[in-house]
Amino acid sequence: GTQFKWEGHGFVPDGTSRDAKMDSIVQKNQEVDTDAGRMMATPILSTISWATGRAAQTTWWAPGVGIARYRQEVVAVRDVMVKGKPVKQQAVAVSTMRLVSTTLKKAE
Repeated sequence: GTQFKWEGHGFVPDGTSRDAKMDSIVQKNQEVDTDAGRMMATPILSTISWATGRAAQTTWWAPGVGIARYRQEVVAVRDVMVKGKPVKQQAVAVSTMRLVSTTLKKAE
């Protein structure tokens, strides 16, 4: 599929603002399940890297709907002090979002 790249400075998944690189590829349409039902969507797989971590994410885009599903896996490393000495600590987080409804609701 179509590939695209981005390099720049911005917020990365560990919540900091850093220089980062992202490589993405558009994959073949596939059926995806959501809380709003099953629908055809185009997945875009992206890998992001920055000085202290990396992430892989897939965003499924459904025609006429927008984002139907999203999944991100983040691995970040930070220095922490243990008994007065710096130690590298790795953290892993996985986030998944699924479309609940295609009906607009009035803001409260």
